Amino acid sequence: MEDIRALVLAARGGALDACRTLVDRFAEMAFGAAMGRLGDIHLAQDAAQEAFLEAFKGLDKLQDPAAFAGWFRVIVFRQAARIGRRKKAITSGLDAAAMLADKRPGPLEMAQRNEIAVQLQRAMAVLPEAHRVVVRLFYLQGEATAAIAEKLEVPVSTVKKRLHDARAKLRRGLGSKYAMSGAVEKKGAVSEGGGRSARCVRAVVKRVQVETKKEEKAMAVMQSVRKERKRRLAPSRPRPIEVGELDGLWKRYKETEDKGIRNRLLEHYHSLVKYHATRMAARLPNEVDVEDLVSAGTFGLMDAIGSFDPERGIKFETFCAQRIRGAIIDELRALDWVPRLVRRRSSEVSAVRNSLNMELGRLPSEEEIAGRLNVDAEEFRRMHRDAATVSMVSLSRKWNASDSSRDTAEVDLIRDPAQVNPLSALERLNVRSVLLHGMSRSERLIVMLYYFENLTMREIGAALDLSESRVSQMHKSIMDRLKAQVMAHADEFEFPIAG
Repeated sequence: MEDIRALVLAARGGALDACRTLVDRFAEMAFGAAMGRLGDIHLAQDAAQEAFLEAFKGLDKLQDPAAFAGWFRVIVFRQAARIGRRKKAITSGLDAAAMLADKRPGPLEMAQRNEIAVQLQRAMAVLPEAHRVVVRLFYLQGEATAAIAEKLEVPVSTVKKRLHDARAKLRRGLGSKYAMSGAVEKKGAVSEGGGRSARCVRAVVKRVQVETKKEEKAMAVMQSVRKERKRRLAPSRPRPIEVGELDGLWKRYKETEDKGIRNRLLEHYHSLVKYHATRMAARLPNEVDVEDLVSAGTFGLMDAIGSFDPERGIKFETFCAQRIRGAIIDELRALDWVPRLVRRRSSEVSAVRNSLNMELGRLPSEEEIAGRLNVDAEEFRRMHRDAATVSMVSLSRKWNASDSSRDTAEVDLIRDPAQVNPLSALERLNVRSVLLHGMSRSERLIVMLYYFENLTMREIGAALDLSESRVSQMHKSIMDRLKAQVMAHADEFEFPIAG
């Protein structure tokens, strides 16, 4: 830590030797992390270079120089994500760009489209209501004839007959004008306005043909440009390693330890990292990102390539499996905020509780669990208290308890104790209206003062200027009347009512 702190402080001061030392020390880590995210050697190298440039430019923002490793790793992940999202733009020369046609419709084409839309709406308005409904469902909403028949409660043959009749009427309504204009144009016996329309149509057709030829020629140029670019870029990417070449490649790598050969082997076996990371992610919470596991497993794969000995006669796929899984487990332990001892004790308590539940056929008590663990009550309470802090739940995690495709977050399911249940409030309002129906003002005051203010009969009589016996008599009459009203509405209440 002190060495890294000193190097970062020196690099922040402009020392080139310190910058070179940091690059040499963290180059493997940057390449491995980027390779785990991108899966491509060249893109991983670009991401590592961009990450070093960003890190050296932002060294002043690093508050703790000793935390350079974690800070720099975040920068590598960010650069890898940026390169992964970037799309390669297809470029072309000026000659090809000049021949590209404008895809936007011109004013004349927009006018023709609007005219056709108006004519279609008019033709649809003439159709009967049953035909219009079938046409909308079939052509606009894309429903099948069987679904339309089920929705309209008619046979499928009726739906097909309505579609056939509607098409025929629309064809007659829309085709009469075009047929007339075509005949007039052929004969040449047109008025002055008709001559202008014919010349306009011929001009539009000619322009469309010219634009189509330009577009076809431009597309041919673009295709040739793409083929040329692919031909130039093809030699830069390494070709896949054949099965017969692996032995020779391993032998050359063990003799020379060339990083280029190691990178080819890393790209060849990178699918094993994704395989093990995906299998381990299936048993982990949803908050764990598979790409983080792939990045951690890439370091295990690099370590396995460096320590593998082909002379021992072991398949590399078997040898690297434990290294990859071990690197992923080490990364998960580093990210886990709970100590391993607490995690182990929590697992022991859960295992004992499940075992006693199966043996006894009921939930075991704390004394039974503590006895099976051979610990006293105080120690068990401490273990239970520590185990309660092991699990965490993300409030933004999606929760689905049904087959519905609607996304629900955990935070939406937390009960609000201050919220009033609308059903209970409505029931209380209905009960109150039933109970207070038919009471006079003095009777309501007696009920409120006796049951809500906890006054005695004597105090209520003094407040209402009545005798104590009169208040008692009115109270008994109110109770008898309320009992009769409640028994009359007993079937409307959820709670049982005594007779």
